[in-house]
Amino acid sequence: MGISIRAYARHRGVSDAAVRKAIKTGRITPEPDGTIDPQKADAEWAANTDSAQQRKQGRRKAVPVDAVNTVREATGESALPSGGTTLLQARTANEVLKAQTAKVRLARLKGE
Repeated sequence: MGISIRAYARHRGVSDAAVRKAIKTGRITPEPDGTIDPQKADAEWAANTDSAQQRKQGRRKAVPVDAVNTVREATGESALPSGGTTLLQARTANEVLKAQTAKVRLARLKGE
């Protein structure tokens, strides 16, 4: 006896709909009682999944500390709030960084 479809989905870190689809398309096979053996299903999932059709994890760019510090100086903030950098601060830092980058590019194009 294995685990339920929902429990296996939690184990894999996917939705239960993804597990049901994998069963329907034959990528994994359930036990006769309808449960799933996690070790067997993990091996089948790895063997029968086309890696070319998997979504790639997007790389996220971190906001440079200098940009965040520039925003803090501009807004007069001296310490981080309890939750860290706020969305407004991150967006402002991103815009400041874009403006600084554009200024440097323009200076290069002008030959300065």
